[in-house]
Amino acid sequence: MSAHLSLTDLARLEAASRALLAPLAAPDPQAWLREAGQTVRDLVGGAGVVLQYGTGPTPFLSDDAPDAAAGAQGFVETVLAEGVRFSDPVTDLWNQLRREQDIGAFSWDLNRQMVESRGVTIDQGYLIDVLRCRGYHDFVGLVAPANGGESMIWVLNREHGRFPMGEGTLPLLRALLP
Repeated sequence: MSAHLSLTDLARLEAASRALLAPLAAPDPQAWLREAGQTVRDLVGGAGVVLQYGTGPTPFLSDDAPDAAAGAQGFVETVLAEGVRFSDPVTDLWNQLRREQDIGAFSWDLNRQMVESRGVTIDQGYLIDVLRCRGYHDFVGLVAPANGGESMIWVLNREHGRFPMGEGTLPLLRALLP
């Protein structure tokens, strides 16, 4: 990792690692994911965190970016109510490529590079529009298989390229992967 970590950064890295590796310490899966999301957000310095989990009636939740979680949920509910298969060219392609390459830590820029290498621009993404309309222009996160799908921690930022660790943010997240 190229980033230089302060003692505070190391303490936050340890807290995030402990939270991610201790799901049984929480009273339920949602509480565990909330705690893990908050510690990852604190580690990378984001403005908010949206959690996505594969089970339950509401797959998106957030304590500090409820507008983004509600926007993503609203988009999915609209598509499902109309009987149309969820199809977002950016999200669909990114999920396919991420799974093929077994990528567990992601960023806005990595997602953009991956989909644009296949001729799709990030501006074609509906969920990207949901985030942008709510003032979020950057994200990083983690994804892992979970019961009923995948769980994700998306750490959001209002401005692109403004995570405190800069280019070191993605390698820092990769350090959290088991």
